[in-house]
Amino acid sequence: YFYGFVIICVLFALYRIFAHDGTLLYSFQNRLERWAIYWQMAKEKFITGQGAGYVFEYAKVVDQTNNLQHPLWHWRHTHFEYLQILVEHGLLGLLAFGWVVVDAFQSVWRLPKTPELRVFAGILLAILANAAFNFPFHLWMLSSLGLMAYVGIKVIEAESCPS
Repeated sequence: YFYGFVIICVLFALYRIFAHDGTLLYSFQNRLERWAIYWQMAKEKFITGQGAGYVFEYAKVVDQTNNLQHPLWHWRHTHFEYLQILVEHGLLGLLAFGWVVVDAFQSVWRLPKTPELRVFAGILLAILANAAFNFPFHLWMLSSLGLMAYVGIKVIEAESCPS
């Protein structure tokens, strides 16, 4: 029953992502159009980025125009965290974030696979996958879970190292 439920959930999610109805706010086609605009922003200051909070501030300016047809109207996040990091913090910020992710998974790879480690790695992996279509790093509860998972992995690593 569990695998059937998972398959149904995945199929429903794929349907929602790839829906061809242009009115669907969260359709994949609409996201690609918006991501192209954010990519242009990222290219303007590719190394250092536009600055923290730039996407949100830009959304406020777009919203003040009351142009409901603007592709970024009422979009306060890119709905693709890695692109938002690139826009706001540039390549340097994306590399720093990547270093943290690689560090966490190198630790997971080296350590004995205890149930706790699997839980922490699973939480981190789920949040990183969610970040490809959402904005979990901007939601306090999800980002806190991600931080706790990273810290949990590092604590297990510190406890398993001989003093």
